[in-house]
Amino acid sequence: GYRQGFFGLIAEGWDIDETTGKSARGRLPDEALEVEHFVSSFTVEWNSHANWSAADFNEQAAAFAKMKRLPEPRSLSEQELKEVRARFADLAARWRDLPEGETLQLEFPLL
Repeated sequence: GYRQGFFGLIAEGWDIDETTGKSARGRLPDEALEVEHFVSSFTVEWNSHANWSAADFNEQAAAFAKMKRLPEPRSLSEQELKEVRARFADLAARWRDLPEGETLQLEFPLL
C-alpha cells in the first residue's frame, strides 16, 4: 500500500496546512501526488457513473505523471480497481445515510 498519501503524511507528523505543497515543508512527496491523482480519478469516475478499464485508468495516470514530471505510477489491476470502487461506494452510502450532526470515523492503520 501507499504510506505517503494524505493520512500517511499526517501520521508522519505533517500538519494539514502542510499538505498543500505550498508550506515551508515544500513540495509533496511524489507518492502523495500519485495518491491524490488516483483519488481524483476515482471521484471523476464516481461522478460520471462510468468505470474505466484498468488499461484506461493506468494510461490516464501515466499521462498525468508524465505531464507533472513524476515517476510513472504503479499500475492498478482490474481487481484492485474493483476493490477500491466497492470501498468508495460503501463509504459514500455510509456518508449519505449518516444522520445530521453525526460523524463518520475511519481507521487507517499503517502497516
